[in-house]
Amino acid sequence: DFFSSPTIQKNSTLQNTTTQIFWHILYLQKRRMKSRKVTMDFQFVRKEYEGKSIEKNTYSDSKYLVTDVKERISAVRTYRHAGGRPYVLKNSELAHYTIAKARTTTSEDLVICPNCGAQTTRENLLDGCDYCGTKFTVEDLGRRVNSFTLRDDLLTALAKCNDIKDKFAPYLMVLLTLPFTLVSFFGTLSGWNSFKAGFVMKLVAVILVTLGFTALGAKIAQTVYAFVIFPLMEASEIMIGHYSKKEIERRFAKEDTNSAVFLKMRNHDSLFSKENFLSNVQNKLAAIHYAESVKEVQAFAKCDLKNCLRRYENVIDMSVIEIFMDDYSIDQTTQTVKLSVLLSLLNANHGFKKKDERIELTLIKSADCKTEAVCAPSVFKCKNCGSSLSLLNGGLCEYCGAELDLFEHDWVISEYKSKLL
Repeated sequence: DFFSSPTIQKNSTLQNTTTQIFWHILYLQKRRMKSRKVTMDFQFVRKEYEGKSIEKNTYSDSKYLVTDVKERISAVRTYRHAGGRPYVLKNSELAHYTIAKARTTTSEDLVICPNCGAQTTRENLLDGCDYCGTKFTVEDLGRRVNSFTLRDDLLTALAKCNDIKDKFAPYLMVLLTLPFTLVSFFGTLSGWNSFKAGFVMKLVAVILVTLGFTALGAKIAQTVYAFVIFPLMEASEIMIGHYSKKEIERRFAKEDTNSAVFLKMRNHDSLFSKENFLSNVQNKLAAIHYAESVKEVQAFAKCDLKNCLRRYENVIDMSVIEIFMDDYSIDQTTQTVKLSVLLSLLNANHGFKKKDERIELTLIKSADCKTEAVCAPSVFKCKNCGSSLSLLNGGLCEYCGAELDLFEHDWVISEYKSKLL
């Protein structure tokens, strides 16, 4: 509903379903789509292969209880541009999403504005207090969708192949045999009147001829299946399995590095949340890809992104395929983390065009900046005019344009290298 509407609804029900960071990512995408007069319809159905539809892994991530979900699906996204032909994007394998729940200091249903004291709901605080307009960074209290992406998955493709081989082989045999049965039956039946025999003998002849040709067809079908179709299925399975094995090995190696980097960061910051960190990175990437000007990203990007922003000016969809933490270091003043990210981008410019992008990122933050122990609304003030600031847009004041020194409060991008694949 959010993406199929031509407008952006204030206090959307989506805000009560997602974390504040993920909602902000979706808001930025919707703003870009609205400016390009693009809407999107989303339809999907759950699928089951080898008796499995959903895989879930629940773990504790410092401040959060995270549920990582992989759901086998068939999804269709239809993008419509004013005056243009619709563009259909199909995903037939996997929806990957995470759900986060944080330790709380307030009720799930009631949040108090720390600026004016107004009691309101969490979703009304996400884009600022309805009474005093103060902007907040909201630590999410209940279970919220923290990320959502549709992607290809080699293991799901392998499961599909196995299902076809195991479940549909009998139907395939029948399908290959059926022409022999039908041709022999109707062919024999067409010569019914020319048979010089009684009714019973004619009927027996039709049955015997039909059975004989059916048996012959079954034998031919079995031979075709054994020497043509089955080897092709096996070759496909071996090929998919080979690439799956290589992909799994690559991901395991990356995950090992990820875990090592995570432990380094946790040793310095005992409450460091990898899930919240990765959401933060995705929010910054979304802000860069959907930015309308350099001013919108300059607070959290200390490198020149002008060329990138020009290249991204028609991006209407940005999906994270994978993101890995490659290295982490700390000195007396600065924490530094290096990441590698693979994105899928959809451009809307005289039609729609899909591309992948590889990004190498370096982020820095003050060595003294650590994760707070509690979850509650927090407020940052502009030192120039006193207005409230939100870390979601890099702490940029909407009134006077002054910037919060984000390095003291959050990660900032010091190096950004991208390559379209």
